Amino acid sequence: MIDGVFAYPILTAALFYLGARAVVTTFLWSKYPPKLDAFMSCAACSGFWYGLACASVGWLFDVPFIGSTSALTVPVVGLMSMVWTPFIAAKHEDAMKSLYAAGPADPWDADQTPAIQSDTPAARRPVVERADTDWSGMPETSETRPTRR
Repeated sequence: MIDGVFAYPILTAALFYLGARAVVTTFLWSKYPPKLDAFMSCAACSGFWYGLACASVGWLFDVPFIGSTSALTVPVVGLMSMVWTPFIAAKHEDAMKSLYAAGPADPWDADQTPAIQSDTPAARRPVVERADTDWSGMPETSETRPTRR
């Protein structure tokens, strides 16, 4: 039998990704109300509840967590999921982005433009803002603020 110390972190990160980021579940998370979207996009917040759910099922089926099958493992897994879910989810997203190197630059990009390969001359060229761009008349918001790469 597998110990929950290996299964729970992977399951909570996978559930977070499916509930908040996965393209295959876009039909679900794209319809979240704003407050639920903010909650589900927080890996630590939703990871706690995913950890409780996974540990509850594991407790029902006597899956040990670090050798223990006590009911106290359920809240412990929930609390630990607040820590490990963001780390594993971030590594998972990095891996998914590297898989898109030959495909779309961003899975949510409407243009679906292919990413520039890092070994091409265009990728090595620095991004320079145009000197004649006047940003003084624009209000400072996240949509209008110029960004530097």
